[in-house]
Amino acid sequence: MQKKRIYLDLDLGEESYPKLHTDQERLFQILSIFLDNAVSYTPENGHIELRVKQSSKGITFLVIDHGTGIAEEDKPYIFQRFYCADKSRTDKSHFGLGLSIAEELSKMLSGNIGFKDTIGGGVTFLLTLPVNKIL
Repeated sequence: MQKKRIYLDLDLGEESYPKLHTDQERLFQILSIFLDNAVSYTPENGHIELRVKQSSKGITFLVIDHGTGIAEEDKPYIFQRFYCADKSRTDKSHFGLGLSIAEELSKMLSGNIGFKDTIGGGVTFLLTLPVNKIL
């Protein structure tokens, strides 16, 4: 991120979160995939946001970039193995596996992943994990 001078904004919110019972290594892998994509598509001097929110469905991690976004025709396919939105394949560092791996890992954690357009351009990737509350 230093090479492109991309800044990371971390927003954990003000609330206190319940204990999350999950595989920390797999959670880290998913967030790393999201962050790697965000860095790849964020322009120089841009910024990426990492947020955490709690809802009735669980805890949601959001990785928000303000880069090029995802073209409408690519959206149905981005979680498929070997799918690369960059048709020119000029960037050989991506093999089209990251998001499909993230999807499989999220299933192992009983979670859900998805994405939405970021207001003003870019994409927001989401991972929601259930919270097992101990009474």
